[in-house]
Amino acid sequence: MEPDVAGLYAGPLQDFVARRGRLAAELKAAGDAAGAKRVLALRKPTRGAWLVNLLAFHDADRLSEVFELGASLAKAHRDADPTALRELSALRAGVLDALAGRAAALGSERGYAVPDHVRGEVVETLRAAMADPALADRVLEGAMAATVRAAGFGPADLFAPAEAGVGMMAEVIPLRPATKDETPAAPGPDMAEIRRLSRELGRAEARLEDARERRTRADEEVQSVQAECDEQESRTERLASEIADLQRRLDILVADRAVEVARLEGLRSAMAEKMAFRDRAEAEVAELSDVIEAAIARLTDLGLET
Repeated sequence: MEPDVAGLYAGPLQDFVARRGRLAAELKAAGDAAGAKRVLALRKPTRGAWLVNLLAFHDADRLSEVFELGASLAKAHRDADPTALRELSALRAGVLDALAGRAAALGSERGYAVPDHVRGEVVETLRAAMADPALADRVLEGAMAATVRAAGFGPADLFAPAEAGVGMMAEVIPLRPATKDETPAAPGPDMAEIRRLSRELGRAEARLEDARERRTRADEEVQSVQAECDEQESRTERLASEIADLQRRLDILVADRAVEVARLEGLRSAMAEKMAFRDRAEAEVAELSDVIEAAIARLTDLGLET
């Protein structure tokens, strides 16, 4: 079972870790424990690398054509052809800008607004891949974990014949033989010094890449915390609204209670009046009962039947 690494690296960045875990689990279930281990070791790409992977996934043919332009540039450097260099360099700038725009559009379609520094990382990575066939192959695989940057002098074999083994200068100036009336050309550059500077530059750029990756991670963490803050603020506002609704209901209930308390007091007053009337009636009934009993007793005494 071959893992879909390119699909993993071109998928939603926020789901990378979960999808990587599912892919590893599928491999392990299929009996490929070694493959599962390799998948779990895959690094989550930076934002810039993710955009490069999207280009490789959706525009591989276009990338291949751009990398062929890199081969033409390499030949122009080797041939020291200034006209071709100018034309091809201008063309390179245009196609890299177009590819960066395409990468930004792919990111935007997936809900990511690409900032300028991340777009610059995409351009730098593609520029480096144009100069390095091995890197170009890696880019086309669509599984870049981090962006790279073309060195100022380039790697040891950058735009140079394999047997040369030296870095190139940032600008190629063709030399012509000196005529007998001209002063001999000055000695060429100190290649050992150039190689030393190139190594130092490479180390500095590696540190810069690490710093960029840390900045990208920090940006993601800031965005995550900001999203949590926004969600918490929404919850707080919702609770405040609910409290206000409850307060309004409480005010209404308090007013209704006051009305009912007043009504209760009125009923209690009416009940007190009715009880007083009842007591008077009972007293009058008792008094009349006594009169009737006395009258009956008198009639009996007189020998009269009632």
